[in-house]
Amino acid sequence: IKDIPWTKLSARWVYIVPGRIPFPVVSAVVRRFKSQGTAIAMDPSKFYLQMGARKLRPILRILDVIKMNREEASYLTGISYRDERRIFKKFDELVPGLAVMTDGPKGVLVSDGRTLYRAGVFKEKKVVDRTGAGDAFGSGFVAALMRYKTFDRKSIAEAIRLGTANATSVVEAIGAQKGILTKREFMKNRRWKNLPIQSRAL
Repeated sequence: IKDIPWTKLSARWVYIVPGRIPFPVVSAVVRRFKSQGTAIAMDPSKFYLQMGARKLRPILRILDVIKMNREEASYLTGISYRDERRIFKKFDELVPGLAVMTDGPKGVLVSDGRTLYRAGVFKEKKVVDRTGAGDAFGSGFVAALMRYKTFDRKSIAEAIRLGTANATSVVEAIGAQKGILTKREFMKNRRWKNLPIQSRAL
């Protein structure tokens, strides 16, 4: 904690992927940002998931976005990975913001506590390397949300579309970063224009 430059911590959004950083450090950083009105997204690592929901509650209850894959979501909530509706109901108890559950080639599900959004994936030209696909989705999802002031149907749909496009582009190249889309590449390429998104009451 003493190594953190507290006076320099200032941002409109932060996206935290904690790895094995000690819980007290991440907790202090999250609380500091939240006290400044910063929007916070987190993609908990396996190290953090193993701590369990009770231990993580002080962080979870102030997140604006939490993102994990289906197996991780099942592990954290203690609910079968097949029962997605109950998983999201549990997420709504744990996290006040958006809950995002990626499902590999099957796509993604997102809940805002009232509505469950579901989307597939863009068709890949050729799958070269799936390394970094989840991270690419998360960064794209958050980047899109940063352009809006509220989480509504429009902003969530745009976040799903950019996250999915980013992940698709990354799996078509070797490595975790090659293929990451620029704003221009996303906006100008007709390939990323249409992604069917279904929604239903949670």
